[in-house]
Amino acid sequence: MSQQNPLPWTLVDGVLTVSLLGGEFKSVHKSDDPKRFDDALNAIREGRWEDVPSIVCPKKRIQTFSDGHMEVIDGAVYIDGEKIPSALSARIVDYSSQNLPYEPLLLFWKNLNKNPSNRAVTRLFGFLEANRHPITPDGCFIAYRGVREDFMDCHSGSMDNSPGEIVKMDRNKVDESENACSNGLHAANYEFARSFGPVCIMIKVNPRDVVAVPEAYGTSKMRVCRFKVIQVVDKGSTEELYEDDNEEDEGEGDYDKDEDDDEKDYDEEEDECR
Repeated sequence: MSQQNPLPWTLVDGVLTVSLLGGEFKSVHKSDDPKRFDDALNAIREGRWEDVPSIVCPKKRIQTFSDGHMEVIDGAVYIDGEKIPSALSARIVDYSSQNLPYEPLLLFWKNLNKNPSNRAVTRLFGFLEANRHPITPDGCFIAYRGVREDFMDCHSGSMDNSPGEIVKMDRNKVDESENACSNGLHAANYEFARSFGPVCIMIKVNPRDVVAVPEAYGTSKMRVCRFKVIQVVDKGSTEELYEDDNEEDEGEGDYDKDEDDDEKDYDEEEDECR
């Protein structure tokens, strides 16, 4: 049994109402959210009072998970006092309210926050939402590329895009402007990628490596400086979270395992793009 003092609560006509510390009331309707209702009721039955607030109040779940680094104010998520992009904030709150695993989204923000481009930081998640790009457990995302039959890139024919390869170029050589077609490694949604080359590949991209998200072509492609090739595909992924059994779920996964030191930031590196 929990040592925490019981919280005031009442159950009337399928509505569980709990008074949280500080006087805030939260209600869970069995008809609207049966799983959360049952989880909260079981926690009360078992005396797990420390679990009740995070069950009945999604924002409490987020605060608990982050050890106080995050808070929800007026529906927006703040991390260490910094408001994160609205599209990402809304998705974190939505996942939490549905008891879905939202930790990958938090890792996504951790990676995205290392991106030196303000434009990429503010636009990227909206782009991913619009094109239904899955987020990986380690906070990266899945995109696609059209390549030649020999897996070389369609433009220069000099870059190997075979499964397992990590393709990269210096970030400062990638055009960060609004130009639709320019220097850089292109990553796109499945529909655009499959029309660009005879072979369509699935790639994994770290948000920090996104350089430009132009609005051209209906915001269907972007330019990045680094990605890992996962596999050849004949249809786009429809899953919310992409699972890869060959990768470790440790924040940045094996996406960067070919580098000597995975933890260095951009400003600590020279002549390479991670």
